[in-house]
Amino acid sequence: MKHIALYMVLLWISFTASAQDVSFTASAPSSVLTGQQFRLVYTVNAQGSGFKAPDLSDFNILAGPSTSSSSNISFINGQMSQSFSYSYTYILQAKSEGSYTIQPASITVDGKKITSNPLTINVGKGQQQAQQQQQQAQQSSGSDDDLLVRIILSKEKVYQGEQLVATIKIYTRVNLVGFEEFKFPTYKGFWAEEVEIPNQIQLQQENFNGKVYNAGVLKKTLLFPQKSGEITIEPFEMKLMVQERVQQSSRNFWDSFFNTYQTVSKRLVSPPVKVTVLPLPSAPDGFNGAVGNFTLSGTATPLQLKSNESLSIIYKLSGTGNLRLAEFPKPKFPPQFEAYDPKVTDQVKVSANGISGSRISEQLLIPRSAGKFTITSPDFVFFNPTSRKYETIHIEPFEINVEKGNGDSSVAFVSGFNKEDLTLLGSDIRFIKTQSPEMTPVGWSLFKSPLYAGSYILAFLAFVTVVISRRNYIRRNADMMMVRNRRAGKEAARRLSQARKLMQKQLNDSFYEEVLKALWGYYADKLKIPVSQLNREIIVSKLKDQNIDENMLTDINQVIDECELSRYAPAGSYASPPELYQKAVNVINESEKKIK
Repeated sequence: MKHIALYMVLLWISFTASAQDVSFTASAPSSVLTGQQFRLVYTVNAQGSGFKAPDLSDFNILAGPSTSSSSNISFINGQMSQSFSYSYTYILQAKSEGSYTIQPASITVDGKKITSNPLTINVGKGQQQAQQQQQQAQQSSGSDDDLLVRIILSKEKVYQGEQLVATIKIYTRVNLVGFEEFKFPTYKGFWAEEVEIPNQIQLQQENFNGKVYNAGVLKKTLLFPQKSGEITIEPFEMKLMVQERVQQSSRNFWDSFFNTYQTVSKRLVSPPVKVTVLPLPSAPDGFNGAVGNFTLSGTATPLQLKSNESLSIIYKLSGTGNLRLAEFPKPKFPPQFEAYDPKVTDQVKVSANGISGSRISEQLLIPRSAGKFTITSPDFVFFNPTSRKYETIHIEPFEINVEKGNGDSSVAFVSGFNKEDLTLLGSDIRFIKTQSPEMTPVGWSLFKSPLYAGSYILAFLAFVTVVISRRNYIRRNADMMMVRNRRAGKEAARRLSQARKLMQKQLNDSFYEEVLKALWGYYADKLKIPVSQLNREIIVSKLKDQNIDENMLTDINQVIDECELSRYAPAGSYASPPELYQKAVNVINESEKKIK
């Protein structure tokens, strides 16, 4: 019976899985080196047949396809959910430099043929040479090519007022510890809008000048040139801390296995970049500097009203370009209309694709006499850099019919913005107060009351409390090393929490790097070691001064070694992330108990 029940459950799961949306994806590194081995994995979330791989002749096939499957069943609030994954894995080796496209693979699921996504892989210089350069960078102070910053422009030639994106990126082949100083360009000659990016820098492999770097975006800025000609963007400067391997004096096996690192300060300066700004063609009448692709609509509401009532003229400008710098048309009002300043509302989004969205202008008008009136709007003219010509939007006139109202010429109106905000003034009648006012006895004075005397006492006590609290705060924070010591555990816990998230996402390289940063940062703060002097020998010496036993020192060295080896060892030859994560947690917990 148990076997039959299990069979029925698996049959039902297989049926429900086939009813789900089937996805078939391909994954591989975007940048590799010649001679480097890498994995090409095809994953489908349902059982299929007839898997057919694309032409892989541009690479050496070392192994594959190897197949594997996994399933997950969970019960939440009495409801069961399941997920499946079937993988086909190749081990490939890059032959020569260049950019190669792997065409989609195909598989049949439930009689239907589906295809995967294509992949593009950039192959850089030989792996042996790159490894030698990386080892030299780790064993010495690093070359100039191992760490650099650039300002990358989305366009190098634009029209005046046309938007472009300036991206500041860092490229590194060494281990980054932290950032100290930034000096961003002022972008003189441009109107700038900052593009929101994640607070934490995400490093991804990128091939630049034939070398594979870990590259990350530091800042993105949207630029609008305000003058024509050649504009030079000044360099970006930064100061950061990097971790470098110390050259050992002896060349035995243990010196090469147990690495010693030191943290040093580096200053980077990006090369200046130039932008060629083309002047706009001769502008027609009505052009006020709007550059982009826009639409404009205009409405008047209501079209029928009485004198001394209000109406609104609303313009909505939508599109992409220098929206914030664009000016709305200024309608021409009859002299019988009283006009108030327009209210402009921005609904724009700043992204790497530019400024997009809409701006709304709403202007309040009040006709003071009856009649039929026409309100005209000038044409809206803008330059479209895509078509390289000026375009014009025409707004039809508004026909307003005003009937005689009950207002009086002696009545004055003060307006906010909407009709609900209008207030009638000029009235000479005030309402009679029906409630008795509060009165105080003759001769009573606040200065003679007990409340006044008590307020002095309360103020004095509050002042004493503030002074004492302030002195305690200054005393506790006078020694910054003590502050770092108190916060070491919390900071390590925060980094380990981030490492766990990376482990759950299977971002192993980032996971090992985050665990290593947690360990180095914890012992630097806990043992009061300046960052510039941080290395393993000093940490071990400080721990011995704390009477830490040899077993714990061995555990600490083992966790650090496994982190470092896992970052550079081939896939499958290092400790599993869950095991390494637990070891790091145990080491820091034990250190919290024993280090004063």
